Amino acid sequence: MPQRYVHEVRALKQAQIKWGLVDTQQVASDSITVYPYADGASHGFRVRVGLPSANGYGLYPGMLVKVGFVVGEQELLTIPAVAVVRRSELTGVYVVDDQGRISLRQIRTGHPYAGERVGVTAGLSEGERVVTDPVEAVVELKRRQAGAHQ
Repeated sequence: MPQRYVHEVRALKQAQIKWGLVDTQQVASDSITVYPYADGASHGFRVRVGLPSANGYGLYPGMLVKVGFVVGEQELLTIPAVAVVRRSELTGVYVVDDQGRISLRQIRTGHPYAGERVGVTAGLSEGERVVTDPVEAVVELKRRQAGAHQ
């Protein structure tokens, strides 16, 4: 592990072990040991990550896995992934304001979570109402625009 993360990993002692096709299987580690010395050539630290005691996961010595360490925490706004609209270089969502008006708002997305939700890093605030069916939002916008022009 790179030395820049060693203090956080020692303090938080949390890791996820992932394996399988595109990391479809995962389990939380039950113990983490960070060795008290760095490698002289790489300046990295060796870490031992323990599996829960009943290894019914089909993992054996020598198998390839990925390990993700928690190095900090932050609150993140997430929305349903189906609400995200991608048009050319625009990534956005349809937002409903207090007067019931629908508008397309550009957002910046982060990582997907469990395939069903996506993190929003900019462009949306907590408590704003997001339309989860973008097609229905466009139909409603067209209907309102047609009614306003009559």
